Amino acid sequence: MYGDGCTKRRLGQCASLRDGLPFCSHAQPGVLEQVDRFVQSNLLPASEDLRKGDLESAKRRIQAALKEAGRFPAEQLAGQPGAFQALARQCMDKGLYPEAEGLLRLAASIWEQTMGGEFQPLAAVYTDLARALRLQKRFSEADGLVRRALILRKKGKPDRDTDAYPAFYEQAMLHADQGRYADAERIMSDIAVAAENLSGWDQVPNLIPIYESYAQILRRNGRAPEGARYEARASRIRANMAAAQQEEFLKKSRGK
Repeated sequence: MYGDGCTKRRLGQCASLRDGLPFCSHAQPGVLEQVDRFVQSNLLPASEDLRKGDLESAKRRIQAALKEAGRFPAEQLAGQPGAFQALARQCMDKGLYPEAEGLLRLAASIWEQTMGGEFQPLAAVYTDLARALRLQKRFSEADGLVRRALILRKKGKPDRDTDAYPAFYEQAMLHADQGRYADAERIMSDIAVAAENLSGWDQVPNLIPIYESYAQILRRNGRAPEGARYEARASRIRANMAAAQQEEFLKKSRGK
């Protein structure tokens, strides 16, 4: 699995070691080309279909990609889970929850096989998979995945680790979707209190859906003024993100 034919890997100089990959393509001629063709012919066109709103074409491409992925050993796709996860998020934004589930299960399986079950980036994949399942009303399965994500991050309660906020958010939304609004409000409140201690809270994109959902729950529970405050916070973060993107665009334009 580790590509013993790579001299650089044996010397500790191979990029596969730097990137944390469990295999080296140097010892496997054509592997990178095969994986690249897989990405170019399946993932990128599916992403473009989603962007254009051609959901039926996107579904066909994703189904083909999931089928074709089965012919690759997990080690050869060890660099692709991030791409699968990004495409899954696009799917969820368009309501293609079963397709998102398939992509996320594939991403999780690849990393579990190649990097082990304690690999930290799995927490984000489990969180996204929990969302895909929650949106299909498969609450019990989603709850188990959220718990696994929080165990990976070693979190029992929100703190200054903003990367853990999405898992707590999913936990809260699981309560809300099942009518347990008091439990959902409690978790959202814990996140909000933790975020108060962040000096740059208005630069944290992860807080946008949390603040917006928290505002809705507060309004539902008859606390509209507090809800409006968190809606304003979400708007402030969005504005800061837009300003940062505009500044980055101008920098690139000036650099041409």
